[in-house]
Amino acid sequence: MTSCFENMQMPSCVWFEGGEKRNALISMLAGTLFFVGWWFIIDAHAKYPDEMSNAYHVCGVFGTISLFM
Repeated sequence: MTSCFENMQMPSCVWFEGGEKRNALISMLAGTLFFVGWWFIIDAHAKYPDEMSNAYHVCGVFGTISLFM
């Protein structure tokens, strides 16, 4: 799958030079999205406990397991 995108050239952004830090920056972005996802589901469950079934937590649990794998 990575060979599909190896020849793709993206124009460089004026305010951002990723270079060797690309993996670290994407990891930080992924962690932030992971945190925000759990924040939203916990907030929704705290605000509307009767309307939230426990099945909504399945995506978060699978995401957490995949994070540690």
